[in-house]
Amino acid sequence: MVRVNCDYIPAWPFVYYKTKENYREVSTILHILWPFFVWTEKAGTKLLALLYILFRLTYKEKDDRQFIDFFWPIIHIEYNSEEFRFGIRPLLWIISGKGKFKLSIAGIINIFSKDDGEDVWFTVAPFIWYRYYRGDVFWTIFPILWVTKKNDRWTYLLIPVGLLKYKQGSGFTLNIALFINIMSYQGDLFSFMILPFFIYHNRIGKRLRVNVALLFYFSKSSSFKRFVIFPFLWSSWSSNNTTFNFIPIVLYMRRSSNVFLSICFFYYYRKISNYFKLHFIPLALFYKSSGDSNKFINIALLYTYKGNESKWWHIVLPIFWYRMKKGSSYFVHVWPLIGYRRSWKQHGHSIYFIYPLIQFNTYDHGEWVYNHFFYRFIHYYRNKESGRLRYGFFPFFAYSNSLYYNKGHILLYMWYFKKIQASMKNIKMKGFEISYPRNIPVNDNINLEKPSDNLEISPLPPPTTTTVDLEKPSDNLELSSSSNKIHLEKESDLIQEMKTLGSGNEDNIINNDIGSNNNKEEEEEEEEEEEEEKKSNNEEILEQYSFIFRSLLPLAFYINSGNDSRFFLIPLFIMKWSLVDIDSYFLSPIYYQRKMGTYLKRLIIPIFYQKHTEDRDIILSPLYYYYRNLTNSFRLIAPIFIDVHKGETHLMILVLPMYIYYRKSIFKFQTLFPFFFRTQDASKNELFTYYFPFYGKSYRGSKVNRYFLFPIFRIKLGKDESKLFSVDFLFPLFHYESNGTDNSHSIRLLPFFWKSKNDYNEMLLIMPLFWRFITDKDTRPQRNTLILPFYYFRDSAEYMFTFASPAFLPPYYIHYHREASNVENRYLFPFYSHQIKGLDHLKWFCWFLYRHTYRDFSENFTMNILLFFKHNSEKYSITGFVPLWVYWNNKVENSKHLRIALLLAYDKITSTLKDLTRISIIWFVTTHLTLFCHKKVIKRSISKTQSIAESIDQMVLNESRPTDREVDVSTIQKLDIVSDTKKTYFWPVFHKKSERISDYNHFALLWFFKPFISFFYKSKQSTENLWYIFMLVYYKFDVSATTCAIIWFFHPLVSCFLYEISPFSSIIRMFPIFWYRSIPDSSKPVVDENSTSSAHSRKRSSTRVTVSSMALSIIYIVPNFGLFNLRKSSYKFSVYFLPLFYYLHSKLGDGIKIFSLFWFVSPIVSLFNYNRIGKVITHRFVPLYYRITNNDTKEVQSAYRNLFSFIWIAHPKIAFFRYDRHHDGKSIVCLFPLFWRKKDTTDYHLSILFIVRKFGFIDYWSSSNDFKRFYILLLYFFKRENEKKLVSFIYLFHPKAAFILSKFTPDYSKIFVFLILYFRNSIENGLVLSMFWIAHPKVAFISYWSKNQFSHFHIFLFLWLSKIEEYVQFGLLWIGATKKSLYHNSNVNQGIPESEKTHHIRKPISLFLAYNDGQNKTVHFMPIFRYWSIESTGLERFWALLGIVYFSARNSNSQFRFFYRWIRVKTGASLFIFEFNPFFAYKKKNENSTVLILGGMCGCYTSMCRVCCIEC
Repeated sequence: MVRVNCDYIPAWPFVYYKTKENYREVSTILHILWPFFVWTEKAGTKLLALLYILFRLTYKEKDDRQFIDFFWPIIHIEYNSEEFRFGIRPLLWIISGKGKFKLSIAGIINIFSKDDGEDVWFTVAPFIWYRYYRGDVFWTIFPILWVTKKNDRWTYLLIPVGLLKYKQGSGFTLNIALFINIMSYQGDLFSFMILPFFIYHNRIGKRLRVNVALLFYFSKSSSFKRFVIFPFLWSSWSSNNTTFNFIPIVLYMRRSSNVFLSICFFYYYRKISNYFKLHFIPLALFYKSSGDSNKFINIALLYTYKGNESKWWHIVLPIFWYRMKKGSSYFVHVWPLIGYRRSWKQHGHSIYFIYPLIQFNTYDHGEWVYNHFFYRFIHYYRNKESGRLRYGFFPFFAYSNSLYYNKGHILLYMWYFKKIQASMKNIKMKGFEISYPRNIPVNDNINLEKPSDNLEISPLPPPTTTTVDLEKPSDNLELSSSSNKIHLEKESDLIQEMKTLGSGNEDNIINNDIGSNNNKEEEEEEEEEEEEEKKSNNEEILEQYSFIFRSLLPLAFYINSGNDSRFFLIPLFIMKWSLVDIDSYFLSPIYYQRKMGTYLKRLIIPIFYQKHTEDRDIILSPLYYYYRNLTNSFRLIAPIFIDVHKGETHLMILVLPMYIYYRKSIFKFQTLFPFFFRTQDASKNELFTYYFPFYGKSYRGSKVNRYFLFPIFRIKLGKDESKLFSVDFLFPLFHYESNGTDNSHSIRLLPFFWKSKNDYNEMLLIMPLFWRFITDKDTRPQRNTLILPFYYFRDSAEYMFTFASPAFLPPYYIHYHREASNVENRYLFPFYSHQIKGLDHLKWFCWFLYRHTYRDFSENFTMNILLFFKHNSEKYSITGFVPLWVYWNNKVENSKHLRIALLLAYDKITSTLKDLTRISIIWFVTTHLTLFCHKKVIKRSISKTQSIAESIDQMVLNESRPTDREVDVSTIQKLDIVSDTKKTYFWPVFHKKSERISDYNHFALLWFFKPFISFFYKSKQSTENLWYIFMLVYYKFDVSATTCAIIWFFHPLVSCFLYEISPFSSIIRMFPIFWYRSIPDSSKPVVDENSTSSAHSRKRSSTRVTVSSMALSIIYIVPNFGLFNLRKSSYKFSVYFLPLFYYLHSKLGDGIKIFSLFWFVSPIVSLFNYNRIGKVITHRFVPLYYRITNNDTKEVQSAYRNLFSFIWIAHPKIAFFRYDRHHDGKSIVCLFPLFWRKKDTTDYHLSILFIVRKFGFIDYWSSSNDFKRFYILLLYFFKRENEKKLVSFIYLFHPKAAFILSKFTPDYSKIFVFLILYFRNSIENGLVLSMFWIAHPKVAFISYWSKNQFSHFHIFLFLWLSKIEEYVQFGLLWIGATKKSLYHNSNVNQGIPESEKTHHIRKPISLFLAYNDGQNKTVHFMPIFRYWSIESTGLERFWALLGIVYFSARNSNSQFRFFYRWIRVKTGASLFIFEFNPFFAYKKKNENSTVLILGGMCGCYTSMCRVCCIEC
């Protein structure tokens, strides 16, 4: 059945027609045998297409534009009345019209013009670019040539040749290779530069500058001139200023009347206006200022004078210090022994011993006293004016008292602090108070009628009246004294002002000078801390701690602050309470409570937690939980009750019996499970009630439903011998069952009772309180019993376990017994535990309060009661009280030890080989860090008269009987004492040690860390005697040397005066004045042969000692390196005066002579140097002259050298002019930076305009081994070596990075012009020729290369032609290529060596392609036709017009298709198929044939025919 309509014909692909019309537009679509013919019309656009892309004709009525496409989108024509466009994508594009013209060929050649020729572009990408825009010109041959014209100014840039800027009538700038620059501007400026060698810059009539090689510089202007030879000479001069610097010899500057002069940085003179400075390092320095007569003198860093008319200093470092202030104070200090300071202004004095360790200070006529020994170790402080008193003996006790507090401590065990709120006089006004200092006269009238009345305080010194007006506490406060007025905004300002008026001394007591009392600063810091403590609020006084008490043992604190009190007894509890406010807390290990107003929090660990606020309550315990806020609440009584309120929702659950109640708004549900259920929903007018299991009833409006449940009763009787009897009532709630065979039975009354019993297991449940299970009754029964709340018991073959608790709450009773491993544990958790494992027992009570570990039939145990503990074992016996004391006895080593925290440590060890006794008082961390210690150690060794076996037996006997003191005297006599040491010290006062056996002892006063780090130290042993006073005197005497030092620092070698004599040398010095050392002749005896080794009986030899060498240094820092130094020996003599001269004469070898003037560090580093080693003579005059000559004619042929350098730096080879000639004929001549020439028997090298040798702007190098090189930097390069040649034009950094390059070898030739032309021919890599290439020669616009049997030629995007042997690959209009492998191709690479084979070729992706590699052939013209064949498989295929016509063949099979599968013919050896779809199909295979009509609706087979009718 066919439906025909003029607006819509859906017979696609034969005919498809559709037209649509609405108020906006009319659209039409017509397809005839799609895609042969296509016609569309929509919105004024009409399209006619043949084969869709083969030909397209389009017309747009909107702008009267027509489009013609062939092989869309490749060939495109577009035109209208104003513009014409033609394109062959991607090769050609032409646009013309509307005053513009565009031509693009493959995107490489582009011509653009617009604005009727006022804006023109021309490019040959990426090399040639040209633009003209309204008279301005820009064009380039990228990247070599750049030309611009803008505002009549031309710029030419040829990289890397140079740059030219030119404007007619203005001037020009010319730069050649960045080195040569010439600039001229309107006749006012001329500049010529050869960088960096020569610079000439002249602003005619204004300024002239000349620079030669950055070394010579000359500048001249109308009033100023400058001349520089870098880096040595710097000079400038004008009418008022002069500068002449010859570094490092002379520095001279004059600015008007100001003068500066420095010679060798040792002599320094400076005069500015009314003062001048004079230095002669390191001898003296003088400073004078005529304005205030200030003077400063320093001699050799030892003596210093500084002063003016009012005060002056005299200092001799570091011993003597003297300062005087006229009419104020003076002090004298012989450091560090004694010092004295006197102050008339402060009415007192200070005395120092070993500053700053011991001080005595008295000021204000005895009102202020501060004395201390070793800073605050022992101190006393009193200030009557401020009412302060402080004294102490650290760490035994300390006490401090002031107007505001009392505090102190004893032995670091006990501290207290008490704050005093009131002073002598208090004035209270509306919530604040004013405290007078004690020295303010208060006997006059103070009138206070009302808090708002004025306050008058009179008289105050001076005798005038001071008035205080207070109307309100917040009003300003005004104090008037005479005509002066003080405005205070706060009450605290009033207090401070009144204290200021009452103070009688405006000056500080002590200044921060050497020898002053630094403790005054500490007092001020403490007063600042007190001021912080005294700060109060305007309304009322803030909380202040009035009493604090702390104790180390027990660790207790008591703090009282007004109405608040705190008491800490750690670790038992912490508490706070208040007598006025509800503010308290209590904290202990198991209980915590906090109250503050309406806030309450309680915690009983681990069973209870409560928190209460005005809007929230929380209670948490193991069985009970409660939460409440303003809108919600939750209550839980585990495990039987839950109650929840949340807004309009209410849920309540009761487990026994099971009752549930739920309500939300107008919905309600309740049940008494399983007997009663009710649901009510008022919004739906529903009500449901059910009485299980008999009756139920529901209402929904006026509709009523009723429900009944059956069966209710069931009985079962066994017919066999089992005698089974079973009864169920309301199954599964009530059930009874018995079996007469095994006497088993089961009773179930849910949800309350369940009992089951047989020969193997037994169960009894009385829910939910009682649960019992018995298993394995045939062997060893296992019993489990559970009773809620809460008892659990288990008895099994492995162990027995019991757990009991009142409603899950502590205490928990636990009993565990495992008979096999003899383990039994009993717990009353968390209070009591008794654990037994074999013979071992562990008992504890409340975890940390009591703990006891012991073993049956043994005296060993461990026990602690709170902080007291005791331990006894076979080796140790320990008793203690944490953290106060501990005592332990090592029974094996026979040692006893006692520790009292921070107070006392006692050790006693008694054994056969060692006795030790040690007492330490006030110790920290370890007994070695203690304030006082007494130690005695005796060590013994076994005598040779006693056998080893006897000694061992005696030692075993002594160790086994440590308390038995009745020892055989004959055995004791067999032990020798090898060490008997006694040591006693009281840190840091004294330290004393003696060793009786080695005859050693030492004594130290005021020591630190080690006894030898002390103020006074004396030691003596058999061969040495040593004593010293720190930094003052040091003396050491032994058999080998004697050393004496005065004013020394940490080591006697670091001293001001030193005398040291030994058999090897004698040294006398006074730093830094002189140092003298002499070394005697080793061949002469120094000590008589009869002299003994004893230090007390040593005798000096009377034999005369001859000196083989001596050295003397004057004004030195390091010996042998002084301002003046003399060294003399039998073979060497040297003398110098730094930095003026140096002379050395040595007789070693061929002899050495050195003479230098103005030298530093080394004589080589000098202004002038003469050096002769043998016959070689060197002259240096920095930086002008350097000369080396050799006068030995015998060595002319082997080591002759003649060198001359003029103006050199660091080394003679770095010189402005150098001439160097060697014995082998080599010679070098250079004039920096003009030329450098080197010549020898084989080479010749010449560099012109150079910076580094062998590298100049113009360079020539030739060698006898057929090597030549010549280049002009960045412009031209030529090199020939053997048969290789390299020529470059315009190169960058390296000659191979050039614009034009040619390279030739016997088997290789290469020529290229960068990015334009590339030619390479080699035996190994073949021939390459490219034009317009990028990065690689094969990536080029036009390229040809060949190698072995393969050749290739292409024009970018247009033509592709390659050949492999006789097979050709040709492509036209290509856009890329794919790689094809030749590994399995049997038609190519036959009989060719492996190294010359071609394994891959490229196949172009092109519009037209003819490809043949011997095995694969392809010819196509997209999208018209495509043909390809594969020789190895015999496959051939051809299609045309996008596959409308298709043909393929393989061996004897072939196939033809028209319009895809509309017409299909397929043939083979035994197959023939013809299809004209969907009308007719015929198939014959072997002897069978098939005919189908209309897709198989009707058809015939070889054996039958059938007709199939389908209803439409």
